[in-house]
Amino acid sequence: MVMARPKLHVGLEIGTSKVGFVVGESRQDGGVRILGIAHSLSRGVRKGEIVDAEAAKQSIREALEKVEAESGHEVSDVYLAVSGGHVGSVNLTTRVEIPTPPGQVETVDLEDLNDSARRITLPTDHALIHTIPSQFRLDGRVNPNPVGQYGKILEGDFHIIHGDRNRTHKAIHCVQQLSLGVADIVFSPLAASQMILREDQRQEGVVLIDLGGGTTDYLLYANGALVASGSIPLGGEHVTNDIALVLEMPLQAAELCKSREGSVYFDSKQPPRLSPLRDVRGMENREIDFNKLNEVIYWRVWEILELVKQKLEATGRLTQAKGGLVLTGGGSLLTGVADLASKVFGMKVADQTEPARGGSRPPTHMPQFATLIGLVRYAQVRELRATPKKGPMSLGERIVGWLGVS
Repeated sequence: MVMARPKLHVGLEIGTSKVGFVVGESRQDGGVRILGIAHSLSRGVRKGEIVDAEAAKQSIREALEKVEAESGHEVSDVYLAVSGGHVGSVNLTTRVEIPTPPGQVETVDLEDLNDSARRITLPTDHALIHTIPSQFRLDGRVNPNPVGQYGKILEGDFHIIHGDRNRTHKAIHCVQQLSLGVADIVFSPLAASQMILREDQRQEGVVLIDLGGGTTDYLLYANGALVASGSIPLGGEHVTNDIALVLEMPLQAAELCKSREGSVYFDSKQPPRLSPLRDVRGMENREIDFNKLNEVIYWRVWEILELVKQKLEATGRLTQAKGGLVLTGGGSLLTGVADLASKVFGMKVADQTEPARGGSRPPTHMPQFATLIGLVRYAQVRELRATPKKGPMSLGERIVGWLGVS
């Protein structure tokens, strides 16, 4: 008996600070085996948007060559993460009448609900990214699996995620110009949630905040369903810019100060805490007030978290997050950020940390890898859930449909 070859999935994240690739394969036990992870310095990207296509393509190409060498596999199609302040969301309810006789719900009725949701009127120049069902009702009663049940009216609640068509088209076009296909596009925190969140957290209600370089993305789950999502155009690079301006230093030095010495803890009543930057070229004789550094970090991170809180409060669903907060992304590694998030939101922050593992490959449980690894898991789940009747959309159907040109 010939064993089927494991299915390979590739994720690509074009971030503000770095471009990342991951190659993984589905295991027989339903898990994911990571074959390679690679990054390159991101160029031509600002606040999650490609502003210089040639520079961005060079960054993608560099990361692609690295991951192909590490994984031993040639990449053809990718699952592409998207984010940015242009991403928005809305909830809506659709309904269909069940034909009688027989009056029995079939899979096609769920597909009709989904198709109806996809016909939503969106802001000008926006297009669908995800149409996610959250709850079904049959004749007014909640029914998590109505197929095969009898009734007259089937209703579905959906969470719609949408984004600027032109911005995302730039990313898709850059990828395709490198002779790569785009199997699907995925909102970054939705990918991260595949690796970060447990089912019991979704059921209890939880907020996931992805603190990235140029943007901060968020999701809110209640009763197991995604009910709110979005993004703000602020992230770690804005913290770095503030440090550079206030402490009058180059961006490279500001980034080093933030990553090595920075935290959100400071005391304005304490005298300056000075320390030299001996390992930063051109600043060997410069002393930095690290108490002031941390004060700068505190206020920018506080602003970012406060803006996310305001966005979620505006949905009227934040009180449903009984399980508190989960932080991910590179910004979540900043010392004290969990305490500050708990203070801003008035909620507990779940401890997602695990001890680092040995080996040359980056530990895949770390927050900065959550979106990449989550893309592989998302691809695996999408493949498993594809119905035999319709099957997964072809590359042409998915991309042309998403861009709204057909």
